[in-house]
Amino acid sequence: MDDVCDIFKEAFAGNYWIRTEKLAFVLDRLGLRQDCAQPLLALMKSDSDGRLHFGDFLTLLDAPIPDSISSRSLQDTLTISAGTYDLLVLGAGPVGVQGAVEAASRGYRVGIVDPKAMLTGAPTGTHSKCVREALLEGKRTWAEIQEMIARVQEDAQSSTARQLHTFHVDVLRGTASFVDETTLCFTSVKGDSRNLVGKSTIIATGSRANRLPMVNFDLPGVFDSDTIGNLDYLPKKLVVQGGGIVGLEYAVMFAMLGAQVVVIEFFDKILQMLDVDLQKSLISELEEYKVELLLKTGINAVEADEGSSANRPALRVKAGDRIIPCDCFLSATGRGGCVKGLALENVGIKPGRGNMIAVDDNQHTGVGNIYAAGDVVGGNLATVGISQAARAVRKMFGSNQYSLKDREIKPFVVWSIPEVAWAGVNEQEAATKELNFGVVRVEYSKAVRGIVNKEKGYLKMIYNRDVGKVLGVHLCGNHASELINFGAEAINDGLTIYDILSFVFPAVTYHRLYSLAAQEAKLRIAGVKSLSAASAWGRIGIAIKNDLASRGSSMSLEDTVCDAFKAFDVSGSGFLDINELQSAMRSLGVELTSAEVEDMVHEAGASKGAVDYQEFIDACKIITKR
Repeated sequence: MDDVCDIFKEAFAGNYWIRTEKLAFVLDRLGLRQDCAQPLLALMKSDSDGRLHFGDFLTLLDAPIPDSISSRSLQDTLTISAGTYDLLVLGAGPVGVQGAVEAASRGYRVGIVDPKAMLTGAPTGTHSKCVREALLEGKRTWAEIQEMIARVQEDAQSSTARQLHTFHVDVLRGTASFVDETTLCFTSVKGDSRNLVGKSTIIATGSRANRLPMVNFDLPGVFDSDTIGNLDYLPKKLVVQGGGIVGLEYAVMFAMLGAQVVVIEFFDKILQMLDVDLQKSLISELEEYKVELLLKTGINAVEADEGSSANRPALRVKAGDRIIPCDCFLSATGRGGCVKGLALENVGIKPGRGNMIAVDDNQHTGVGNIYAAGDVVGGNLATVGISQAARAVRKMFGSNQYSLKDREIKPFVVWSIPEVAWAGVNEQEAATKELNFGVVRVEYSKAVRGIVNKEKGYLKMIYNRDVGKVLGVHLCGNHASELINFGAEAINDGLTIYDILSFVFPAVTYHRLYSLAAQEAKLRIAGVKSLSAASAWGRIGIAIKNDLASRGSSMSLEDTVCDAFKAFDVSGSGFLDINELQSAMRSLGVELTSAEVEDMVHEAGASKGAVDYQEFIDACKIITKR
């Protein structure tokens, strides 16, 4: 009954008076039909201004209801209707909020259950992203960073509260567990319990950090990726367990803040899902900030050192044959589904590996009208989970305007400094699958924007050499998280490098890198190995074609090339050596170094340091292959 009173108190806005039309709206929010609400309104006397007093409502709570409604008391009716929902959402993260709003915007009654006092609707990694942005803004003290985190949390909470209020979603602060397929036992943060009825349910409880047994998480100074947000001091020395995305993000950020950082990884590589070039870039970044990386090393124990206290943590990390002292330890060893306390066994749902819930393409668990979305089903990305929640609602409420599958290729980002992003296959995967693929890499400095701001970075594209189809895109540098979206869509849509060349991007943006990469890939498909050498050969070919045109000659290109070859072949050996090629290019007004001419010889496919006639004519024709 407290929840019902809270709704009325909110509507009365603390002044104990409410207009009749507002009360009708509140009764409707509680689930009472219009034909039920009108007789109730008739029982309450309004003043001359058409206002009702809150005290009259309280008096009615125990009063009998007219026969036109039912034989129950008003209190019973409100209690029953207040606990019945078209949809109950468990979890008020970004996925849960999306599911709630998606249903409520269609007119359905929705309740969202979450025990947190501050509902921000923000994803799991918000803390690390706030720290990162603070660093990019030049903040270097922990007080400045905490101030920014607090501001972001307040703004996010305000935005989420406004969104839930706009769509009249009931926020139920507490926890819930399944009694049966449609009934959940709700326990409020105050400790009282009651049953809620949900015609449908979405489980969006997210994930929690894995905690390995060799780490004592009760020690001061020991954190996981969930609790690191409680850190209230700037560590002098940080040890990170795990060389995954979260671990490396924090490693670089704390190193930038002046902490000495050691990353300990059990396997022989970090971020093994990344393309080999992105791996090298991140390792280079770690080296730049003097982060020590220990690969193929396990952690045996984390212990309190002498004199350790809550205010001044002191720890000893036993890793391999080393003992590493530190004042902060962060465990970042992956995440598992947050299903504890849901009593899933009561409805026959059995979580799988990593406590993840298995679902079909519509996010249905296979039980009743119970759906699940987000991290708890292995969604990993907040954006993926949001899409899953929307699809589940569209399925359960029958709009039929939904796709059975997300786009197959999704963009991924590591919020390092600078960030890296990728979509599709990487170079290692392409080689393992024995694809006929090519690779091009274009530096930021090739685009006008990169020239202007001198930012370092690159775009790497992997393409199919048979048809030019884009297979993978990998980015390192500022704005990578924004640029990757076009790459992901290009792969999903089956675009080729030729399609990209016909696309007009906004001027002076890094999207120009896609055009440059496609342009180079086109040359590679034509057989070009060196862009400079191919251009030089093209210069010879164009000069010969222009000579034919100026003379109005009917000679074939092959005959003209033969004459040019003989003219350049001063020694009459039947081969053009490096010096002869250099002289030939000079006669065409192109000055090349010996190294550049050697590239021309290599580009022509010559193996003896000189070019024969057939190699010469094939190389000259390369311009026509484009």
